[in-house]
Amino acid sequence: MESVALRTPLTSRCRRAAAALRIACVLLVACPTAAGARAETGAGLFVSATRLVFPGTAREASLQIHNENVYPVLVQTWVDAGDPTADPATIDVPFVVLPPLMRLQPNEARALRVVYTRQPLPSDRESVFWLNAQMIPPHPDDGAARDHVMEVSVRIRQKIFFRPPRLVGGSAEWIQRLDCRPSRQAELVIVQCRNPTPYFATIDRLGMTEEDGEFSALGDMLAPFGEMEFRLLKEGAALDRDRPDRQAAGRLSIAAIDDEGRVTVVVNDAPPWSAPPVRPATSAP
Repeated sequence: MESVALRTPLTSRCRRAAAALRIACVLLVACPTAAGARAETGAGLFVSATRLVFPGTAREASLQIHNENVYPVLVQTWVDAGDPTADPATIDVPFVVLPPLMRLQPNEARALRVVYTRQPLPSDRESVFWLNAQMIPPHPDDGAARDHVMEVSVRIRQKIFFRPPRLVGGSAEWIQRLDCRPSRQAELVIVQCRNPTPYFATIDRLGMTEEDGEFSALGDMLAPFGEMEFRLLKEGAALDRDRPDRQAAGRLSIAAIDDEGRVTVVVNDAPPWSAPPVRPATSAP
């Protein structure tokens, strides 16, 4: 995941408002990355992977966290169950992060240990949690300068997939078995996706090529054995039949994110369009 933060001098009006209200601002902008090598932030803090697959046989797993800033920072770490607003002090999850608070010098990297507390989790499917690393920037030494600066902290959130010992297929299995079926409804393409596997399936993006243009939508994460509907909007003009590199009409492409954070694009020939089934009317009893 990627987060961006700003440290911006305030205008006179903003200085007066901030002084009166004592506002502490936190800005979090998160988006998936296809790099897979690291999750980087605009504020100079990154971790060594975009996701953590935690084997059910392991006691702990580790990641590297690196401060690329020219100043030292404090970093607070914790795990939540999916609610980004939850108070770390009251969260009940089967993982702890060590150390929970650390100081990173400029250009320093340290290991984060994610420890499983052995609290029982489902054995027939994956469970998902979120690792948080919140950077707290230093205060200006000059008291006058401190009054003129809006301080913004950055938080990285990335997924932890707990994988029970009996699950051995990984992302290769759900990418191969993911069942996505498109249907046309006026200016939309509706894609119904079904995940028949015990793994969380993360889709980055969906695209559909039709004779009258290109359709696309951002993806989402499907729970094990779950279903989700995606509504693809038209974004391009009609196909140029003379263009040699054009994709054939009726092709559905799915950009899937694997265990390493890499994007794998799967292209399927869509079946011929058919009208949606008509449900028989039911009379009131």
